[in-house]
Amino acid sequence: MTDADRAWPTRAELERRLLGVSLPDLELDCAEEAPIHLPELARRPNLAIFFYRGLTGAPPELQFSDDARAQEWADHDYELDKLRYLTVGISVQSVTAQAKLAGGEPLPYMLLSDPKLQLADALDLPIADGDFGAAYEPLTMLIREERISRIFFPIDPARDASSAVAWIKQETRP
Repeated sequence: MTDADRAWPTRAELERRLLGVSLPDLELDCAEEAPIHLPELARRPNLAIFFYRGLTGAPPELQFSDDARAQEWADHDYELDKLRYLTVGISVQSVTAQAKLAGGEPLPYMLLSDPKLQLADALDLPIADGDFGAAYEPLTMLIREERISRIFFPIDPARDASSAVAWIKQETRP
């Protein structure tokens, strides 16, 4: 089955299944730190997790899309920090390959490596399976009070972080 033949879930279907769910008891590798235990990470005030493909050997247009998205999240990191959100990127890339994301520029957030798609399996997240292997379909998940509170899928890579920030601001207005 190709990606074109696959029936992707809608955002509403994902939210129906995932809203209010806690992150599973998994550890993912991180270049900056020891492996990260997801439930402990979720204990932070709020999380914005963006999933990107991160396919090794993928054509330049897919790599450019990942780089552009990484940079867009970096551009919004200060604002997300002010809103008390920690940003985390997750892909199938190794921690070594993740260092090359966004052209090797230092990123202000953590990148977690999930080459076996453990989180996708645990939460039944959409994945792409193509010529370059299996990878996450780009999506964004907001976590509040240790539970999934919002899913953005499908995403516009050029406006993913700004859409998340706008939603957070709307939801946190007094």
